[in-house]
Amino acid sequence: MRKPLQDRSMVIRLAVAVSLLPLLGIAPAHALSFNISGASQQDFHSVAQDVTAALDYKVLGPSAPTGLLGISVDAFGSYASTRDSGAWQRLTGSSVDAIGIAGVRADKGLPLGFDVGVFYAAVPDSSAAVYGGELRYAILAGTFATPALAVRATYTRASNTGDFAYQSYGADISASQDLVFLTPYAGLGYVVSNTRADAQFGLPNQDLDRPKGFAGLRFKLLLIEATAEYERLGPSNVYSLSGGLSF
Repeated sequence: MRKPLQDRSMVIRLAVAVSLLPLLGIAPAHALSFNISGASQQDFHSVAQDVTAALDYKVLGPSAPTGLLGISVDAFGSYASTRDSGAWQRLTGSSVDAIGIAGVRADKGLPLGFDVGVFYAAVPDSSAAVYGGELRYAILAGTFATPALAVRATYTRASNTGDFAYQSYGADISASQDLVFLTPYAGLGYVVSNTRADAQFGLPNQDLDRPKGFAGLRFKLLLIEATAEYERLGPSNVYSLSGGLSF
């Protein structure tokens, strides 16, 4: 029988590998620098929609509370196709078909049904980073016979993004049902984002508010967990995977 530490090492390597699967065809580094010649306000609006879909906080988990002693650590990856590669071409000088991020996240249980979560991620092939957190409250803890129900508030911010700045706030409500090894979950929410171009370009700030819906499935066996999620944020489709350990 393998030792627990060997098992954990294998799981961590697997989680990192899983998180990198979506990261094909992502935005190159120079896509974060503007080449304003020929670009319009509408182009910046389209790019801001894509940025919001790609960088906004990803739920990646069920609604049940973790518990006071509970903690989970995961590697994750997320992938969002752009809706107008021509807008990216005119604004940045590069045709971008998709944006991916890869990073780590951690969740910790608190008293009274509350959980707190944080994440840090990078946009591969660039210096850009994204980080944020959530505060979740389980209205219903859920059982094997009844679903869990939770509300969540989130905040996300980007750094080292070149010629623009990004931040967003979100709120959602979700439900999940524990089915032994599998836990399906789904929810609805709202995201308010601000994407701001450097003043030299004369582009107005893009303040967007978008509804979102999401659904996912978590597999859990002993300490091992893996989650797949689909999100529809405004007009954009976002796909995410995570894998790691839960104690």
